[in-house]
Amino acid sequence: MKILLLADVRGVGRKNEIKSVADGYARNFLIPRGLARIADESANRVEREIAARETTLRTRAEADAKKLEKETTVFVLKSGPRGEIFGGVSARDIEKHLRRKGYDSIRLENMKPLHSRGDHAVIVHLPRGVTTKTTIRIETERKEKP
Repeated sequence: MKILLLADVRGVGRKNEIKSVADGYARNFLIPRGLARIADESANRVEREIAARETTLRTRAEADAKKLEKETTVFVLKSGPRGEIFGGVSARDIEKHLRRKGYDSIRLENMKPLHSRGDHAVIVHLPRGVTTKTTIRIETERKEKP
């Protein structure tokens, strides 16, 4: 039996997908629990609309990935008289900064805070499974001596 999933179902599929399952499984488990409904022409239309939307979102994420790969984000940190850096730049700081720049729904791979000057390559996860690298540059605040 062909069904339209109304929620993610482990081992079957994701929400809004049309899947073929055993008749008994659909009638006795999925449909009574509100996890699915029988697929009809309106379900096919819904699936096509969702596929078109997913394609648009993936294209947008890939375009953001290309822009992000070319950008360098600069953080200026305070430093001591011998050049030692106070504090660091965490994944949360980078995510917050990139969101302000217009990159929504991003996530950084598990990374330790950055504590040294220079350029650092960071892996960024965008929506729809798109992954890219961006450069984070850490500079120190220059204090002038009186």
